Parts: sequence; C-alpha cells; structure tokens
Amino acid sequence: MDVNKLRPWATPLTIGAFILMAITGLLMYFHIQLGLAKAAHEWLSIVMVGAVGLHLVVNWKVFKRYFSQKLGLAIISVFAILTLTALVIPQQGGPRGRADQQAAQLLLNLPLERLASATNKTTASIQTTLTQQGFTITDPNSTLKQIAEASKRNPMEALGKALQ
Repeated sequence: MDVNKLRPWATPLTIGAFILMAITGLLMYFHIQLGLAKAAHEWLSIVMVGAVGLHLVVNWKVFKRYFSQKLGLAIISVFAILTLTALVIPQQGGPRGRADQQAAQLLLNLPLERLASATNKTTASIQTTLTQQGFTITDPNSTLKQIAEASKRNPMEALGKALQ
C-alpha cells in the first residue's frame, strides 16, 4: 500500500468528520433537534472511525512516538481508562435510566388534559402557553411529545414551557 496516495485524503477526511461529529454532538448534548443531526451523528460516526484509521495508517511513525513519551502515554491511558469505565459502570438508576428521565418521559407522553391535572393547571392554560411559544397544537388530546414533533421542536423544551 502506497501511503503517499492516501495522504491527500486522510487529514481532510478526519477534519471533515470531526467537524460533523463535534457540531452534531454538541446539538445532541444541548437537546437541540435540527434536521438530521442525530441520525448524521450516529451513522456518520463510522466515517469518523474510518477517517481516523486512515489518518493513523498515514501517520504511523509519528503516532508510535506518543507511546514512548510520558505525556502522550499518560493522555492516551486516561482516555482508555475513561472508555473502559464508561463501558463497565452501569448508569445510575439501573437499565431503565434515571428517575428524572423517567418522570420527564411520563409527562411527555400524557395527553394534555391528564398533564394539566397532574400539574394543577388547566388544559387551556397549557395550550395557550405552548401556542404563544410557537408550538402547533392540532388536537387537544395530543401529548407534549406529539406536539413537539409536529412543531419540529425539542420535546423537553415543550415540557419546560408547559410547566412554567
């Protein structure tokens, strides 16, 4: 394999994939749903892995040196330990997730009338608040999750507005 033929591809692919992963990852972290960001992040992560692998092949001599330098080896080791730790320590709250996430999912899936009853509000007041915030409500029996999807907005944003 001629590494010099791969060189023009390796770094640009890695940079491009990193930009995509960084931006879509930040959007997901902040629960901002835009277009196909989540799907792109999940599916194109394979491109990132391939690009990094290609970059590794092209820069193998330089890469090997990091294992003989104390700082480089320390940083790599910290991330290896973090990765293993993330894989073996169960998420708090067991396999179903944290209690706050479970409560949010429960509220997001209640019809507005039941949500209003559970939060000591009226259905009309929740509908007014959401409509004023730009959410579209076509059916008063909708759930916040359905309303957010129809409005192309984040369900957690809808929940936050409904609970104000």
